[in-house]
Amino acid sequence: MKIESERLLIGFFQASRVAFNSTTRESGFNEALKILAEATDVDRVYICKHMTDMDTDEMYFSLIYEWASDQVEHQIKSPNFKKISYSRFSLLDFYENLSKGRTLKFVLKDLPVDHRLGFLDTRIKSIILIPIMVDDIYWGFLGFDEINTDKEWSKADEEILVKFTSKLALLIKEGSREKQTRIQKNKLKLHLIDEENLFSVFNDETKPELKFFVDILNVYSRDIPLMGKEIEIAIEHKDSTALKYHTHKLGGSLLNLGAESVVGICHQIEKAAKENIIDDNVMSLNSQLQENIKRLVAEIISLREKYLITIKA
Repeated sequence: MKIESERLLIGFFQASRVAFNSTTRESGFNEALKILAEATDVDRVYICKHMTDMDTDEMYFSLIYEWASDQVEHQIKSPNFKKISYSRFSLLDFYENLSKGRTLKFVLKDLPVDHRLGFLDTRIKSIILIPIMVDDIYWGFLGFDEINTDKEWSKADEEILVKFTSKLALLIKEGSREKQTRIQKNKLKLHLIDEENLFSVFNDETKPELKFFVDILNVYSRDIPLMGKEIEIAIEHKDSTALKYHTHKLGGSLLNLGAESVVGICHQIEKAAKENIIDDNVMSLNSQLQENIKRLVAEIISLREKYLITIKA
């Protein structure tokens, strides 16, 4: 798997967990969009909802969630994005394709000039739109805008993003009471690695779902020991800046795995590094951390082997 696709795969996992475990839909979706933007290296990520004007029967979409970089306008603040008619994009068959569950992706320079006129932001160079289907009914779409490069989205990237929209669809369908019950249940079960909590963003045990899960475990089983090694090197060289960076990075990965007790050790080391302290206490904490990393990797490999057997069955 390419590095870019691996980064997007981890971004998908992180964004899905944030969306599933946040107490409100708004905070969960907004944070998830930020994670996806960082994973895909684009300037804007957003969710638009499909709507119909009850008086005129005109179909349109409305921007309801957005993350945008400092380089681009935050469109959600503009009234122009509250109601955008599909007719603006009739030459590109926006509604006809999205409503049937088809992804749309364009490098705008490759489109005829008249096909580009519908886009309100003329700086966009590349765009991908993935429909969100709730119970096979078109609800809206997830969009990514890039203004700096003529980004081309691979089939593997598209597959991961389609998987994420299926998670969004589940959350859109889920009521607030059911969400709170699920979050509380997960909180009560967290320990070193809680398989049920780790698997909570995957909602069935079909082989495609398990394949995604195994791919994610492969990346973590490789990267977590490397992060641990970087921490040891930083301590050996008395490099507080590197130590702060690598413990923060490892803590984020461990949090995604539900390993909160180990995250606590990372936070203690990171706090010491921020104060430019690398002493015997930090070395002791690192010894605990390295032992826990070994246990974590062993558990990850065990989970991976378990699900590989299921996939091959």
